[in-house]
Amino acid sequence: MIVDVGPSNSACLSSVEPLLLQAAELLRLGRLDQAKVAFSDCLRLRPNLPAALEGLANTYLRLGNSRAAGHFFQAALRQDPNRPTALNNYGNLLARDGKNGEAAALYQKAIALDADYVDCHFNLANLYGRTGCFEQAIPHYRKVVALKPSLSEAWDNLGNVLNDNGEPEEALFCLDRVLELKPGWVQAEWNRSLAFLKLGRMAEGWQAYEARLQIAALTPPRAFDAPHWDGRPFLGQTLLITTEQGLGDAIQFIRYAPHVKALGGAVVVECQPSLERLFQTAAGIDQVVARGQALPHYHWHVSVMSLPATLASSVGEIPGRTPYLWPDRRSDLACKETGPRIGLAWAGNPIHRHDRLRSCRFADLASLLEVEGIHWVSLQKNVPQQDAVDLSCCPRLTHLPGNDLYEAAQIVQQLDLVISVDTALAHLAGALNVPVWILLAKNSDWRWLLDADRSVWYSSARLFRQSQPRDWAEVIVRVCEELKRVTSGE
Repeated sequence: MIVDVGPSNSACLSSVEPLLLQAAELLRLGRLDQAKVAFSDCLRLRPNLPAALEGLANTYLRLGNSRAAGHFFQAALRQDPNRPTALNNYGNLLARDGKNGEAAALYQKAIALDADYVDCHFNLANLYGRTGCFEQAIPHYRKVVALKPSLSEAWDNLGNVLNDNGEPEEALFCLDRVLELKPGWVQAEWNRSLAFLKLGRMAEGWQAYEARLQIAALTPPRAFDAPHWDGRPFLGQTLLITTEQGLGDAIQFIRYAPHVKALGGAVVVECQPSLERLFQTAAGIDQVVARGQALPHYHWHVSVMSLPATLASSVGEIPGRTPYLWPDRRSDLACKETGPRIGLAWAGNPIHRHDRLRSCRFADLASLLEVEGIHWVSLQKNVPQQDAVDLSCCPRLTHLPGNDLYEAAQIVQQLDLVISVDTALAHLAGALNVPVWILLAKNSDWRWLLDADRSVWYSSARLFRQSQPRDWAEVIVRVCEELKRVTSGE
């Protein structure tokens, strides 16, 4: 987010001009308490002076007083509604408070007044990118790099939204430009990995993916008592594999454990507590430890998501044998219908960066539940508040999420099909070799590639992609048609 301190002089400032210039300089230097006094002195001499009102708003913003900042931005814009810097900076404040629509309107007005206002283009593009409006973000980032071709952050952000918009080749061009401007920047290298992987260029993608280990926001720093494993044999020694990111990521990549085990001695896996019992059923693992519990002595460590790079895995070399998780079987799922048993999961972890794109509402699935002759099972662990009422009014649905992923796996094994958005339940079904239809956003995660309708990770998975962003209705129509075809025996 770029803040503009605004114009500091005007022909009409007369005797206030020296004090206004001094106040602006104090703000620039970060001497905020002195700047606040100086801008206030300007207003005593010239009440309602837009430049002083905006300067005071910017000062309060820097001081962390959002309420006072908003008050003075509004006052400045009442005096001069066409003041681009005030529109931009007030937009920043509103965007920070989650008032995205109001912020976008202010940015757009500022750009209409000054088409080359690069900071405002950058802020508006960032807002669009954060809210998943990738197509709207792209032209504003392009404008920024046209006006400021040396701004590496703009090239990086443009690469990100191009990749998120399903244009990984264009994204790589931008990210290569970033690394020309800022060699060795790990954030750009990480972003390149996502574009490579989406294109199926796995060898390049896995190597670039290791850059995440140097980004604290992605992989929080942690001290280990042993060196990072580089793939060498470790006979007679112990290797610690740690999980990272989400539950689905851990399930997807634990498939590599037998390949690791083949190279050495004991394999210990540290994982999220909800995965502990499930991973005890995986081949190639000697001990599973829930995160936060004491670890045994180990000689090497590696992240589970570094295993493809460490083992140099390509698309053709992805371990594809399923199932690779083996919970004890149960047969206690009570049936309300005599037909197929189908599980549903429609919402992922709400803190995921793109959860608003990948998750849907329970109401979006309503037409599925109208298909007759099916025993429906909700696998949704944490039901979003917006769905609670609709779910309680659906007598055809049995709610069986399981207390942990081991119990969820036992339920999934009893199903004929799972229909899920891109969440841990989809990975779980795939790892159990249970048929799963995965509902994907138009611009889905890298692991589902670009246009494939089958998964290179799970042989039992089919992919149903949105044709238009945020349009689940059309996806559900196709799923309903296919469901009727399958259940009728066609």
